[in-house]
Parts: sequence; structure tokens; C-alpha cells
Amino acid sequence: MTLIFLTGAVVLALEVLSSRIMTPYFGVSLYIWTGILSTTLSFLALGYYLGGYFSRRYDKAKITWIFFLLPIASATSIFIACIIYPFLFPLLAQTDLIFGSFVASAVLLALPLVCLSAMNPVLISLRRDQLRAGDGGAGQVFFVSTVGSVAGVIATAFVIIPNSTNFNALLWLALGLCAVAALFCFDSPFLSRSRKFRLLYGALVVGLASGTFIIGQDNYLNRLAGTDESDPKFEVIAEYSSVFGNIKVVEIRFSDAQILPVKAYMQDGLFQNRTTLDNVSVSMYTYVLDRLAKVFVPQGKSALVLGLGAGIVPRDLKGRGLDVTIVDINPDAVKAATEHFGFKPEAFDMRLQDARTFVRKCKRSF
Repeated sequence: MTLIFLTGAVVLALEVLSSRIMTPYFGVSLYIWTGILSTTLSFLALGYYLGGYFSRRYDKAKITWIFFLLPIASATSIFIACIIYPFLFPLLAQTDLIFGSFVASAVLLALPLVCLSAMNPVLISLRRDQLRAGDGGAGQVFFVSTVGSVAGVIATAFVIIPNSTNFNALLWLALGLCAVAALFCFDSPFLSRSRKFRLLYGALVVGLASGTFIIGQDNYLNRLAGTDESDPKFEVIAEYSSVFGNIKVVEIRFSDAQILPVKAYMQDGLFQNRTTLDNVSVSMYTYVLDRLAKVFVPQGKSALVLGLGAGIVPRDLKGRGLDVTIVDINPDAVKAATEHFGFKPEAFDMRLQDARTFVRKCKRSF
């Protein structure tokens, strides 16, 4: 039952991570979540059916072997999806939005979910004789699996995403599945010695492959970027993952030496600001905001900025002598702006909180 709890957690962790992975390529839209939810439910249903089919067709020893093989197969498919999505999804993003998002959802979710959901009816079949109950403890199995899914959502949102990139998070799931499958199959009395060693060997191979790419993530992704002959060239120089989104600082260089390289502040795959390497804004909107503020309130003494970004707008307002208050919910935004765009938080009234809550409760005028 512990294994079912953990695999249930992986099911929902995959769903949450899939939305984060797909956002930079397909945006945040109804299409993405329609694709993710329909893919999830379709392949969960297929997995339940296949698990029942295996349970009817094979004897207990073979079913037990299949039960421990399924998480390793799921880990293998997660590993393969993780390796191919960085170069496949940019191609899908250039196709029809609906088609691309549905195919991307299937790439990330289809095979892992089929394998993991098939484990539930297989376990019910294995427990039927032991419990001498008509349902084989089906209610308990699905209860534990669902509770595991709840735990998976919470762990993904508050532990995995803030502390790992999307790419590495998928690989950690694959590695974890291999580890728990190997651990539990080793203690199973219903597996022959040869089958145990085959399972352990499979788990070891996939686990080592996943661990290798966890360690070599930067080299792999940079190598993929290096195969692109297009101009300009993009290099990620910093990345920050949190529950509030993924921030990347990207350096962009051109083959034409007369075009100066720039840095970009990206939030969930979207450009928020661009500057020269010495932090001069090359995004028109920053100058427009500053000039509009000056034109409409020429005698203004204070300004409120909701959302920090790279910190260019508040810096320019401060440079004109205004008292600037900044509200941003994401501490990583402050870190990125400070470390890469010359932002100095000590020069501002910096508030780390939800801007909506701040505005509702604020009694001050700006």
C-alpha cells in the first residue's frame, strides 16, 4: 500500500509539473488545461482497464512481477519524455495551438499514467485472496492512492517546484519511482530470484540515467541550444524556481557585432524586460511609463509600483527623486533583479506581499 500511496503522489505531481513545462511554449490558456485533464483522465482509464486485463490473464507470480515492473516502466517513459520535450515542444508550439498542446500533454503524461494507474487493479487482484474479501480491498486501494495524489500536489507545489527546475523535477520523479520499486520488490516473497534481479537491473539502469541527466542538466540543455544555428543566440545565465513562477535571466547575443548583446528577464517563458549588459533598458514600455507618470503628475513626490520585474521602472522613478514603494509577492524576483540588473532593494520601500491585498488595505495615496 505504501507503493500505491507513492505512485498516486507521482500521478498528480506529473500533472502539476506538466502545466509548468507547457506554459512557456503554449501560454496559460484553457487549451492547456483541457489537454492536460483530458489526457490524464483518458490514460488513467486506459491504465485501469489494462490492469484488470493483466489480473484476469496471468497467475499470481506473473501479476506480482507486472506490479513491480509498472513503476519502472513509468519511470522509463518519464525519462524519455524529459529528454525529448526541450526540442520537441518548440516545434509543436509552431503548429496549431490546440493540436500542439494536446500532443504535448500526451508526450508528458500518457505512458506514465497508463503504467501507474494499472497498478491499482493489479494490487486489488493480488490482495483478493489475502483479504478474502469480494472487492480485494478496492476501496482501501483507491483511498490510499487518492490520498497519495493529494500529498503529491502539496509536495510538488511547496517542495519540488521551489527547489528544482521543471526538467530536474521530472527526472527526480523517475529516479524516485525506480528506487521505491527496487526497494519493495526486493522484499516480495512472490517473486523468483531471477525476476527480482531483472527488476533491480531495470531500476538501476533507468535510475542511473535519470541521475546522470540531473547532474548534467545544464550541459544537456546548453548542447541542445548550441545545435540551433539561428540568430540571435540565447544563453540562460540564471534560473529561479518558486511557487510564483519560473524566472530566467537570459543573455542574448547577435552574430552582427554592431548589435549590442542584451539581458532579458523572463517570467514563465515570457519576456518581461530587456536591458543592455550594463542594465540600460531597451524595452520601450519602461520609458513610456516613466514619461506618462511625469506628464500626468509633474509634481509627484511618490510612486507605487506593483510587480518588480527587473526593477528598471522603479529605479528610473527613484532617479527623478520620487519616493518609490514596490510590491511583489515573489522574493526570487528581488533576488534576480538584484543579482543581474543592478537593483538595490535597500533604496526602496520594498514590500513582499500580494499586491491585491496591499492595494485593498493601503490608506496612503501615491
